[in-house]
Amino acid sequence: MESKALLIALFCLIGGLAVGYFVNSLIVQNQFQAKDLQIQKLQTTIDELQATITQNLTQVKVDSEYQVNFGPEFSDFNVTIRNTGTVPARIQSISIRRSVAGSEASIWTAPANSNIEAERLITLHFLGKDALPLFTWSPLLNYLVRVTTTTGYYYELEVSAPFMPSTISIDTYSIPWETSLQVYVRNIGKTTFSLQYVYIDGEVVTNFTPLTLSEGQVKLTTITYDAGFGTTIHVVKLVGIDNTQLSFQVKK
Repeated sequence: MESKALLIALFCLIGGLAVGYFVNSLIVQNQFQAKDLQIQKLQTTIDELQATITQNLTQVKVDSEYQVNFGPEFSDFNVTIRNTGTVPARIQSISIRRSVAGSEASIWTAPANSNIEAERLITLHFLGKDALPLFTWSPLLNYLVRVTTTTGYYYELEVSAPFMPSTISIDTYSIPWETSLQVYVRNIGKTTFSLQYVYIDGEVVTNFTPLTLSEGQVKLTTITYDAGFGTTIHVVKLVGIDNTQLSFQVKK
């Protein structure tokens, strides 16, 4: 009986030790997990602080000397950006929208090599067809241009699209009848020309063939002058809707 009791006591002791070891293992494991969690939180805090510091140090602006240069096709433009911060910056995107509340922005993703060292400049070229949605600009309208870096810093500038009048020339003219003038007009500019007014010797003439010319086009417009051309020299002035003007002399 004593041997049996001793055996039972031994088993109880071993079981107690096993339970104690198991419990102690769980405690140690939980302590390690808690420390790992603390380390992860600390690392996250460090990363957030580093990101905040980097964001605070990252500063870019559209350079005041160059600003935004719109191209002749009403869809392309250049943006010159200066890194005014103390750390390298990478441009993430460019957006442009009309300077009107509620207007939709066209967005371009910056090219991969759009990194700017501190105090340096970079010029990026964008095409309207590469934006979402597609972008075309109109002369004399105001636009908001936003430059955003990969750290979330952004700079916004309001710019005015330039006035770009078209340019025309006269190929030939003829006066087949006393009251009729036929003129071949050529668009030698980069923008579309649309004829709005015709003057002869300073007087408005309303009877003429409508004329719209894209770049490089030549078309005929026939002008009817009720007073008649006679044999004297007359001064004819063509005026487009963009205020492009051309004056020339005609004689029968």
